[in-house]
This record gives sequence, structure tokens and C-alpha cells, in this order.
Amino acid sequence: MAKTIKQARTAAGLTQMELSALAKVSQTYISSLEAGSQDNPSLAIARRLEKALGCDLRFTVAGKAA
Repeated sequence: MAKTIKQARTAAGLTQMELSALAKVSQTYISSLEAGSQDNPSLAIARRLEKALGCDLRFTVAGKAA
């Protein structure tokens, strides 16, 4: 999931700070997701990330895609 979020964020041309503002989470949380130290976001946060990134993280969260 970490790799997917970072790839989607950079493809969208967003900084971690910009993504955190759009998804209404802290920049530290985005950093932790991208580093892999936080790998289980709540469904609500995953949906906000999907909306902010314009992508579907459903399979990534389920561990079926990387």
C-alpha cells in the first residue's frame, strides 16, 4: 500500500502536505503510510485518500495489488 499511495500522490502532483489537507489527515500520517509504518488506515481515511488522489485503493488495502 505504501508504494501505491506514494505513486498516486506523485502522479497527481501533490506534496504530502497537500494530500494531507485534501484527505483531512496529518502530514505525519501520510508520511507513515508511505513509509509502511502505518499500513491499516480506517475505511473512512482510505475513502478520503481515494477521493483526494482520484484513484481506487480498495484492492491495495485488501492486499491484492501493489
